[in-house]
Amino acid sequence: MSDAPRPLGPDDVHVWYTFTDEASGAAREAAYLALLCETERARHAQFKFAEDRHCFLVAHALLRTTLSRYAAVPPGQWRFRTAAHGRPEIAFPAAATSLRFNLSHTRGLVACAVTTQRDVGVDVERVDGRRATDDVWKRYFSPSEIEALAKLSSAARTDAFFDYWTLKESYIKARGLGLEIPLDGFSFDFPPGGRPAISFAASVQDDPAAWQFALHQPRPSYRLAVAARGRAELAFAIMSTIPAVNDAK
Repeated sequence: MSDAPRPLGPDDVHVWYTFTDEASGAAREAAYLALLCETERARHAQFKFAEDRHCFLVAHALLRTTLSRYAAVPPGQWRFRTAAHGRPEIAFPAAATSLRFNLSHTRGLVACAVTTQRDVGVDVERVDGRRATDDVWKRYFSPSEIEALAKLSSAARTDAFFDYWTLKESYIKARGLGLEIPLDGFSFDFPPGGRPAISFAASVQDDPAAWQFALHQPRPSYRLAVAARGRAELAFAIMSTIPAVNDAK
């Protein structure tokens, strides 16, 4: 990328998201594909359906061009490795390994969260009432969340379900422990005028004061949640973008 690296302070949490239908076209897709390493290209080729291939392609183009906003590294030169529990992290260049990131995608939407040396997780979901069934939230959510959902109308319950779900996924991804943390082992509530707040069952060893969250609606039919570790006040910025073809170098 030609611009100077964008500042990313120690208390900044930046999230960039892209609707995949806005990042289409043969020339753009060819430029995105040229960014990927051999491993990414092999994974891209394995998807059976064109929509899934396109989602993967846009997600990884977003990841690479997003990281290049914060370091003087061309998007095609980033290399990644897999850490414990499958968490991806930067392998090259070594000078940029202080950047931490997390990637999420759902049908039609991809997102990338970036911090400096701070655990971060992001989740995006498409709001679909067929997924927000009673048996799902009664099985996986905490008692306080179940009680809150049970009081809502059907339409409001669907919206609230995805608020809870994306927040839970963002926290699990930020912890980087995979399925070791049960979804019913922690709870969210929504203080008036404040950010979502987390609490833990005795079975989960963590400190609520060590985490901060943000919840966003990119469109009414989508939810985006981000979790970041930190006790000092964090500055969340959630921004829409389309990875630019001229960034694909």
